[in-house]
Amino acid sequence: MKNLKKGTSSWRDLKGLAREEALRRGYAENGGTYVKMGAQYVATRNDIWMPVVFFSDLMLAVFQLTAAGYFSVIDGDMEAASECFHFITMISNMMIITANLIYYKNIFDDLFVATGSGFFDYGDSLDPQTKNEMEAYISNMKVKKRFRFRTFVLVVWTLGGSMLFKVALAYFRFGDRIDGEGGSVSRKHIVAQWFFGIDKWPNYIFMASVTYIAEVLVMTSVWGFVLPVICFAEESTAQLNVIGLGLKRTSARARYVFTCRFGEYKSVHKLKYEQCVREVLRASVQHHNAVLDVCNEMRTLLNLPLMTVMFNTAVLLCMSGFVMIEDSVPIIAKIISLLFMIGEVIYSYIFCLYGEMMTSTSEEIGNQLYQDNWKEVSVVIKPYLAMIKMRSSKPIRLSAGGFMEVNEAAFSGIISSSYSYFNLMLTSKS
Repeated sequence: MKNLKKGTSSWRDLKGLAREEALRRGYAENGGTYVKMGAQYVATRNDIWMPVVFFSDLMLAVFQLTAAGYFSVIDGDMEAASECFHFITMISNMMIITANLIYYKNIFDDLFVATGSGFFDYGDSLDPQTKNEMEAYISNMKVKKRFRFRTFVLVVWTLGGSMLFKVALAYFRFGDRIDGEGGSVSRKHIVAQWFFGIDKWPNYIFMASVTYIAEVLVMTSVWGFVLPVICFAEESTAQLNVIGLGLKRTSARARYVFTCRFGEYKSVHKLKYEQCVREVLRASVQHHNAVLDVCNEMRTLLNLPLMTVMFNTAVLLCMSGFVMIEDSVPIIAKIISLLFMIGEVIYSYIFCLYGEMMTSTSEEIGNQLYQDNWKEVSVVIKPYLAMIKMRSSKPIRLSAGGFMEVNEAAFSGIISSSYSYFNLMLTSKS
């Protein structure tokens, strides 16, 4: 017989040094460095300069791009205009997302604490087999999470690196500049840029610096936004599956707790066994509540960013496609535009995929308890079963500003909308 003394605890229960340690671990394991690099996480006053530089440079870049796009339209250069408006949309998107993430720093901290602490500690309410299966599942999830994390880092590096080829190509393609009122448009860079007096070196260097710093800032902000979402969604979905695993093994867990406390089970011990059943079910319900708290905080954090992703991605895909069909655009530039289209598809699909996964997994929890053999304690089980079914009847749904759910159906809508916008641009051109 073994005495069980360790109780359950949630990430919400962590205080003081324990919370700080969980925060550090979650920050290190879930893309915290990238969030800080992207100027989206201001941990101390010493970090304030990063968002100041971020917004100052990108606002200047938007000004230059808007002017360049305007004068390109007047000149009839629709390739340059399309690229300018493409980058304006992308930069504006990341500025809105970054401002949102900075505003919700407390939610970021909670998510780092939850993932860094493992969400929930079952204490002594798990039998060894269930505990081992849960640990194996979490371990496999972390391997998959790291793979997807690194893959997305590589995708963004590839897109950023492809811009170097575009710069080299632009240098040889465009020997002249399009004149604009009070300034000039330069085509010898990542994208057409306008600024005052760029025939003078100080102005030219300033304009070029704004452009290239903007590319770096956009790359780091994309990493800082997407990588933690990958980590938080993988962790939350895995925790929901772990809850289901614990519910399926309710009887085994209860018998283990009973054996450790009272010895061998006999029919005369039914009341004590029912008490053990209540205890392990209470732990599962507490775990479910802890994970739902995290998912609700994720919904709040991503509500506005996902709205910009869902609506802007269709426009970005349309503009990349328009560049690809321009007869004057060389094949290398078309390949780069194709790479950007692929990257934008991946970017939007990530959110739709995880939205779908979180919704379907949270719905399934209500059925997991049925897979256990609990007929002998059905009177005890029924109230908890009703509670779990009620919570899972309202599954987790990521929302894009309240306008649409973010799932695979929404991704199909994005592709359909981009095709409609593309046809509209073709019609306008002809």
